[in-house]
Amino acid sequence: MMLDVFRNQSVKNAVYGALILVVSVIFVVQYGSSNRGPRASLRQTCAAEIRGYCVSPREFQATLRLLSNLQRSPSGLKKKAGDALIERELFVTEAERLGLSTTDQEVSEQILGGFIRFSVPFSDPSITQSLLRGSSDPIIPARTAFVDPKTKRFDQKRYGDALRRIVGLSEAEFREYQTRELLASKVRDLVRTPVRVSETEALETYLRQSTTSVLSYIEVKNDFASKYLVTATQAEVDAWTKDHKDVLDKAVEEAKKQALPKAETVRHILIKADSSASQAEKDKALERISLAYARIRAGEPFGLVAAEITEDPGSKATGGAYEAKMVSGFVESFKKAYAGLKPGEMTQTAIASNFGYHLIMRDDPAQAPATEAALRKIEADKLFRAGKAESFAKSFAEKIHAELKAGKPPEDVLAAVVKPTKLQLLSVTADAPVPTAGASDAGANAATPPKTGKGDAKTMMVSPLNAPELLNSSQFNRTGDLFADDLESADAEKIRAFAFSAKPAELLPEVAKGRGGFYVVTLREHKEATREDFDKVRDSEMARLLALKQAEALALYARQLRERVKADIKTNDDF
Repeated sequence: MMLDVFRNQSVKNAVYGALILVVSVIFVVQYGSSNRGPRASLRQTCAAEIRGYCVSPREFQATLRLLSNLQRSPSGLKKKAGDALIERELFVTEAERLGLSTTDQEVSEQILGGFIRFSVPFSDPSITQSLLRGSSDPIIPARTAFVDPKTKRFDQKRYGDALRRIVGLSEAEFREYQTRELLASKVRDLVRTPVRVSETEALETYLRQSTTSVLSYIEVKNDFASKYLVTATQAEVDAWTKDHKDVLDKAVEEAKKQALPKAETVRHILIKADSSASQAEKDKALERISLAYARIRAGEPFGLVAAEITEDPGSKATGGAYEAKMVSGFVESFKKAYAGLKPGEMTQTAIASNFGYHLIMRDDPAQAPATEAALRKIEADKLFRAGKAESFAKSFAEKIHAELKAGKPPEDVLAAVVKPTKLQLLSVTADAPVPTAGASDAGANAATPPKTGKGDAKTMMVSPLNAPELLNSSQFNRTGDLFADDLESADAEKIRAFAFSAKPAELLPEVAKGRGGFYVVTLREHKEATREDFDKVRDSEMARLLALKQAEALALYARQLRERVKADIKTNDDF
């Protein structure tokens, strides 16, 4: 009976017509016009939708894979892939508006040529410059993956295998992907083409960027002034404490989180000096760990010193503290040193490991009251000094400035105002140290480090922590970074103007202010670029400037397109 129905021609036509209608509706919903590609359906997952165009997860993953060839680290790649595809579709829409199109032959020629074209976020020139390194569009050459190594001809099977391996797309999906990329690139070329660079402009840019200066500077840090310059009697600190009890209480509570001894806790201070470090770097690390030891012996709680100077990121915020049960997983020298400690004891040598030098302490909760009392005294003194540090730092910087202005060499000035002190270097051992009883977190019962079989501990002269020293900036141009990023904006402008108007050895008329202290600045070196210098690199400089201007023009165009249709752009947070 059913066969008879289908033999009826009119019924057959009606059924065929219905099928064609259904297929047509599906095609329109899924793909739209041939130029617009797949459109979002109710049940389809899209990584993003741009004016109805659905970026499929496979297309997103393909772009992600291709971008990873340009940027090895995964940082921010997903966002870059999403932005790249959004911008590509905006360029495709713009191509349709301008009447641009691609032919099957163009796409085929690109594929047969072995090129894989894709997009990056052109709206951000800094990203495109770092990813493309001078090229205009990202293209990965894959011809060797598409051709037979024997015949040197395009091989369909190798091509399909390479697509799955490189981009994760089928041949049909890849062809559509390349069609859209080629169309978007035509619009980008239209934007770039009118951009021009004159020789005069290139010369001016070259002279501005290639004229450089180097500054010498001495920084007087507020931290240095606080510790070594501010005068503070106990009576003054006590008077300040009465008027600032709430401030002090808050500071002590924060310090207790880092320094108060806890049960079953180990603390350490690490100064890095791994196997690749030079002898000079190892010597400096030993000096720093010895200074830390001296501070703890002078009464500073171990946890406070650790929070300030340790180079172990895993314990810095907790004052060098780890749960004691974790020690079993630490390096052998650390385990041996910790095993030889009683509660409240600290190693008396620098414990060497493949990470550097350690000071290690076993916490003793019984010492918590003494440590808290020490914290209150230390924090009161620290806060009082911090309040006066800036004015003392400025006066000290002005004193150095006056000495330099009088014609004294910087080295002599610093030698006169910065007094080094004696420091006994710790002996170094990779074995368990001999602990000294009572080497508490509060720094009681100071003792001389014992011998370890590696020679007596040496004494050396060291400058105070954060002491002023003569430093040189890197070479910079008129728009380049200065030697510090904490300069007051007005002072930064003065220094930049000074760097390109003064003569070598000339002194900045006044000290400059930063967030952390004051700077005394001298012009060390100035190099003026010339027309003759430009002539030697004229072609490359004009090409470089043209690429930069084209990137800026394209970025502006992309941002304007995106702003115009931002309401029609939807992103999927899952991608």
